[in-house]
Amino acid sequence: FPPIFLQGIEDILHLLRSEPGAYTVVFDNSFSPLSAKVVTGTISLVHSGVDVGRDEADRKEAEEHFRVASSVLQRLFVAMKADEGGWGTSQLLGMPSIRMNRDASINAAANWTTNTIQVNKGLFRLTDAVGQKGEDVLAATLSHELSHIFYRHPGYGSTSQGLKGLFDELRGVTALDRIQEAEADVLGIRVACQAGFDPQGMLILMRVFGLLDPTADSFMKNHPSAVQRINYLRGEVAACEAQRQ
Repeated sequence: FPPIFLQGIEDILHLLRSEPGAYTVVFDNSFSPLSAKVVTGTISLVHSGVDVGRDEADRKEAEEHFRVASSVLQRLFVAMKADEGGWGTSQLLGMPSIRMNRDASINAAANWTTNTIQVNKGLFRLTDAVGQKGEDVLAATLSHELSHIFYRHPGYGSTSQGLKGLFDELRGVTALDRIQEAEADVLGIRVACQAGFDPQGMLILMRVFGLLDPTADSFMKNHPSAVQRINYLRGEVAACEAQRQ
């Protein structure tokens, strides 16, 4: 069908097309006489109202995931700030913001320069799948990323060098600094433990992620650094559990 020109700042366009075929949507603002603009839009393909219900269900699910992640992060932040009081440091200037990403891949990554933690939709799919331990797995992930913010680690998710987080580490696809990795691992488990979460969350996360991702499973079982990492993580978990007894 012919081009349609929209002039308003927030125009809404509804088109009804019933003929089968391939359709292309192009956003073009090259006609603007003033300056370049950012053009965004949402395309909803609705068939007999099915997608309306799906969109509403997705919205409610995202709101619940955000609520849970924010609640978990709040507990972790309070625990780490309490630690900072004893250490005499002030690395955490405020509770990081949770940024939700619709990406289906399993990942989460911190950016200490913006004090944010991005969480992919795929991670929530994983935490939902482990049932009652879902919050513990989520806490393990967020605590690990919060630790990167505390240490202000450069690279793999702690700067603007792209989305590189814990799950990239578990796949072995980042240029890791082993000392920084261990710092985030150890502090992450200790803070999650102090905040009242099951320290087994990290080991559950690694086990489930290995089942879902063959690349991660192979790396974690066969790469010497990954095997060493799992061993010292188990030691940290045991130490936390001993303190609770």
